[in-house]
Amino acid sequence: MSEQNVSEQSANDPELIQLRRTNRMLQQRVKQAERIRKQWSAAVLQLEESHEREKRISQQLVEKESFLSSITGSMNEGVYVINNDGELTFMNPKAEALLGWTQSELLGEDVHARVHAPRADGSLLEVAHCPVHKTLLDGRHHSTEKDWFQSRSGNSFPVAFFSSPLMEDGVQRGAVAVFRNIEQELEMEQRLIETEKMASLGGMVAGVAHEVNTPVGVGVTAITYISDETKNFQQAFAAGGLTKQSLSDYLDTMIESSEIAESNLGRAAKLIRDFKKVAVNQSITQCDTFLLKPHIEELLHSLQPRLKHRPLEVKLHCSDTLSIESDSGALTQILVNLIENSLIHAFEEDESGTLSIEVEELPHSGTQQKIRLSYRDDGRGMTEVVRQHIFEPFFTTCRGKGGSGLGMQIVYNLVVHRLQGTIQVESAEEQGAHFLIALPAVMQDQPDTTVERSN
Repeated sequence: MSEQNVSEQSANDPELIQLRRTNRMLQQRVKQAERIRKQWSAAVLQLEESHEREKRISQQLVEKESFLSSITGSMNEGVYVINNDGELTFMNPKAEALLGWTQSELLGEDVHARVHAPRADGSLLEVAHCPVHKTLLDGRHHSTEKDWFQSRSGNSFPVAFFSSPLMEDGVQRGAVAVFRNIEQELEMEQRLIETEKMASLGGMVAGVAHEVNTPVGVGVTAITYISDETKNFQQAFAAGGLTKQSLSDYLDTMIESSEIAESNLGRAAKLIRDFKKVAVNQSITQCDTFLLKPHIEELLHSLQPRLKHRPLEVKLHCSDTLSIESDSGALTQILVNLIENSLIHAFEEDESGTLSIEVEELPHSGTQQKIRLSYRDDGRGMTEVVRQHIFEPFFTTCRGKGGSGLGMQIVYNLVVHRLQGTIQVESAEEQGAHFLIALPAVMQDQPDTTVERSN
C-alpha cells in the first residue's frame, strides 16, 4: 500500500481525527493555564505589594498617632476633640487631670452638657453660646478669654480656651478645643489691680496733702491773727481805752479774717471730701446707680493737684441726667489710669494740650442699652506696634519715667471683665490717642459672664 493511501486512510480515521482534536484542545488548555498562572502570579505579586503598602501605611499611622499622642500628652493645656454631633472622640491627659474625667468615661458623651453648660449658680449655658459649637456651625476659629468649666467633683474653675475646626479631605469632621485653667492668672491680675489702686491712691494722697496744706495754713494764720487781735481788744477794753474807731477797726478785722479762714478751710474741706469719695470708690467693688457727670466732675476735681501744674485743658461733655448702673469704683480707676497714661506718655511736663472726656447714650439696639465713653488726648500719639501691645501687662515705653506697664492692662481688665464692656484704641504718631469704651447701661449680675474675643 502506497504512502498516499496510508495518509488518506489516516485522514479519514475517526479515532485519529478525534485524537488530533483532543491534542489541540489540550495545547489550548495548557496555553490558557499558563496565561492564568501568569495572571495569578501577577495578582499574587500585586497582593503582596498591596499588603506591604498597607503595612507601611498602618505603621506610619501608628507612628503618627503615637507622635500626636506624645505631643498632646506633653502639653500643659487641656485638649479635647468632638465630632459634628458634639460627642467626645479624644481627650489628652491634661484635660483628664483638669476635668477629673477619663477619656473612656466621656467617650461618646456630650462634652458641653457635662463640663461647659453647668454654671456655679445652678443655671445652664445654652449650647448656642458655646464657642466650640459655634465652630461646628460656621467652621471658624473662636476664642474665649474667660469662661467656666465644671469638673467631675462639681467645682467650677475659670478657663481661657479656643476652638478650631477639625478638617479631613476638605470636609469638617468636628472641632478641637484647647483650654487652660486661669485661676492663678486671675488672682495675680487682682493683686496687680489692687497694687495699682494703692499706687494711684498714694499719688493722690501726696497731691491732696500738698494742696490742702496751703488753705489750711492760711486758715490757721487767719485764726491766729483773730486770736491776737481779740487779746489786744480785750486788753484795751480792760484798760478803758476803747474808742468808737478802735471798735470799728476790730470788727472789720474780725470780718475780713473770718472770711479768709472760712474760705480756705472750706476749700480744704472740699478737697478732703472729694478725695474721700474717690478713695472709697476705688476700695469697693459693688454695683450701684449714679449720675455720670457729677461722678466724673468729682474725680477731676480730686485730680486737680496732679493737673494744676500742667498746661492742659480738661473738657467734659456729658448730659446732666445720664445715669448708669455699674461699678463706680472700677469706672473711677479706669479714668484715673487713662489720665495718668496721658500725663506720662502723651505730653512733656511743660507741653500744652487737651484731655477730652465725652459720654453719651448709644442708640438702642438689641436687648441691652449701651453707653459710650470716649477719652481722647491730642498728645504725641503712638506707633502701630505700641497700639497693638498697649493692653499687654508690663508693656511700657516709659519705664524710667513712672510707667509700670500695668495701668492700661488694668484698664482693659476692668472694662472687659468687671464692667462687661469693650474697649478700642485708635492712634497714630503725632495724632493723639482715642480710647472708645462701650459699657452696658445696666451691668448684669453674672460674675461668670463669657468674654469672647473676635479674631
